[in-house]
Amino acid sequence: STFSFGNKWVDGGNTSSTGLEAYSSVIQFQWPTNGSQQRMNLFGVIGDTAVSTTTSQLQVQFSDNGGQSFDAARLIDMTQMRKELTRCGAFRERMVRMTHVGNTEIRLQYVVANVK
Repeated sequence: STFSFGNKWVDGGNTSSTGLEAYSSVIQFQWPTNGSQQRMNLFGVIGDTAVSTTTSQLQVQFSDNGGQSFDAARLIDMTQMRKELTRCGAFRERMVRMTHVGNTEIRLQYVVANVK
């Protein structure tokens, strides 16, 4: 027997080259600081864990110059239970940009960090 979908729902009219729906999201925010030198030992997110048969990665970039430029993206694997990065560097002011593009939606609940 075969199974087919009656309706194909598309988010924002974007369909990837594989024919699957393409979801994209960008979240950018200023990390709260007091202007003194700080070190981010860990940065992570709490959110839904993607099914291990899909590729779901969250790209995280940091800017320590007011958003003029961002570091190379580091990847958080959303199929893992622990969704975190370590050794995220020192800063006085920091902007964070998180980008997700894939054939699965992403749902984030919290951003977590260890900053000293």
